[in-house]
Amino acid sequence: MASPKDVVEQYVDAFARKDVKKMRSFLSDTNFSFKGPLEAFATADDFAAALVPLVPIIQSVERK
Repeated sequence: MASPKDVVEQYVDAFARKDVKKMRSFLSDTNFSFKGPLEAFATADDFAAALVPLVPIIQSVERK
């Protein structure tokens, strides 16, 4: 079983590769909730779909 740190690193790797399908695979199918300053999502599918138009503008991912 992957550690939480490993899961986050894999999610960020998928984000850096612009792989929304892989990113979605890390999100829960139940009890998902995201509330940001501009939008809120009740399902992981809705959240992933909202990422699709943003993917082309990602230039790089910097880990700190």
